[in-house]
Amino acid sequence: MKYLPLLLLLSLPLAHADDGDDAPLIVNGCTIAEHSQCPGANLQ
Repeated sequence: MKYLPLLLLLSLPLAHADDGDDAPLIVNGCTIAEHSQCPGANLQ
């Protein structure tokens, strides 16, 4: 129990780490990104 605060402090940055997945979001075959054109969808 005496090392619990240290353990929590060291694990905090890992909880907020970026997974590196920067692929655009795709919904129903339409890429959600700047300048996308999807028929019948309002992407504004």
